[in-house]
Amino acid sequence: MKLTLNWWNSTQYKGIAMGLTSLLLLVLAIKKAATAPFTHDESYTYLNFTHNSFIDVISLKDSFTNNHLLNTLLIKYTETIFGNSEIALRSPNILAFGLFLFFLYKMAQKSSTITSMSLLIITGCCIPLFDIFTLARGYGLSIAFMVGSFYFMLQYLTESKKKFLYAYHILALLGVLSNFTVLIFYSSSLPLSVLFQVLKNDQKITKIDLLGAMKAHFIPLIISFVFLYEPIRRVKGQSFDFGGKESFFNTTLPSFFSPFFHGTNIGFDPQVATSVLVISILAISSYQIIRNQLKQPIDELTISTSLLLTMMLAIIAQHKILGTDYPIGRFALFLFPLFVLQIFFLLQSYKDRKTFKGLSLIFVGVACFGLLNFSSQLSFKYHQEWKYDMHTPLMLEALNTDRKQNAEPQQMVRLGVDWYFEPSINYYRKRNNLTWLHPVTRDRISKDFDYLYFHFEGNDQLKTNQYRVVSDFFETKTRLIKVLDE
Repeated sequence: MKLTLNWWNSTQYKGIAMGLTSLLLLVLAIKKAATAPFTHDESYTYLNFTHNSFIDVISLKDSFTNNHLLNTLLIKYTETIFGNSEIALRSPNILAFGLFLFFLYKMAQKSSTITSMSLLIITGCCIPLFDIFTLARGYGLSIAFMVGSFYFMLQYLTESKKKFLYAYHILALLGVLSNFTVLIFYSSSLPLSVLFQVLKNDQKITKIDLLGAMKAHFIPLIISFVFLYEPIRRVKGQSFDFGGKESFFNTTLPSFFSPFFHGTNIGFDPQVATSVLVISILAISSYQIIRNQLKQPIDELTISTSLLLTMMLAIIAQHKILGTDYPIGRFALFLFPLFVLQIFFLLQSYKDRKTFKGLSLIFVGVACFGLLNFSSQLSFKYHQEWKYDMHTPLMLEALNTDRKQNAEPQQMVRLGVDWYFEPSINYYRKRNNLTWLHPVTRDRISKDFDYLYFHFEGNDQLKTNQYRVVSDFFETKTRLIKVLDE
């Protein structure tokens, strides 16, 4: 039995188990990226920003929440090489997903196979997080780079090698350029990396040691500042809407773990439950750090706890001083993997105690729940937040069939839509070279159009004798109609 357990927990077997699981997740992500229709936000980015010049993109000439700088550049050059199919434009985020899973594996190497696999499943099988890696948006890129930056931060504070320091800065920079909310991570982790570098060698903080630690960061920090000056200026200008208008505890705090419960009915308020969980985990972690401070050097738990607490203070300060919103929803999703890693590091701090097996079983149970939730909610037909876009390609096929049967083949078609359908329809108009379709606008739908596409619930602007139903799409409660001549 002992030999079996040693084999189960061997580095080689752990690598195989996590590698195969990661490969399966990547295959699922590729399938979804290839089959799920392009969404409103992806289409808006593609149509409005990716065809700008390189200089206009990197200078952020068009500052808007949909314009994630690095993502825009990658879409721009991916289209040049591979075309503008869904899978081609989403491929940078698929690669980022692989990078994300790789860094999770690296941080789980010292743990047992069962807890390492649980870490991978809890994070990789979280539907909101999985979905963003199958979208042509900056969120997946930013989270992958941020987790990689955090890994190299831990490595630098352990081994003090310059290559880890530079990797930390480079990946943090790429993360911020992918999504500006990661600036919260960068600005919080930087002073901590300086502080812990000093404390690692001496319990006392001296001016000489502090200046020496800061000097090591000087060159990469200057380079980062050159690239990040514009994003910082934009945030100061309150150009970005991150969603949260209420207090930090009602908006951002639940986002640390609420994505895990997405789409589930757990019998209690997930917002309250996750808030209590976050506060409890951080409190227990702080107690563990204080209890062990004289027994062991600075470890992953100390660093991750300090990082999350500093990020919380940074988010609150940013709102109070700069007036920016509290991150919520997908804007706060970058907090989720950091918090799961926090739980993982807390669990590892108990590995030499009798309670470790019981705590590990709880962690495994959470992973099993996450896996069941993932398998029940995973859909290759749509992305959760943009489900209304799932029938756009089918609607255009129905429209094309109907206009061929009931109109002159050369006649241009004017399609009126609810405004949120406009970007994705125009993407497919370009993607499929629908030369017979006029560019769709956000003008109010009326009988002046040839066809209308809208949500049919509560929409009775036209009398039944003014149109003919072409097709109904019941999953999205949308309808395509032909406007009849008077």
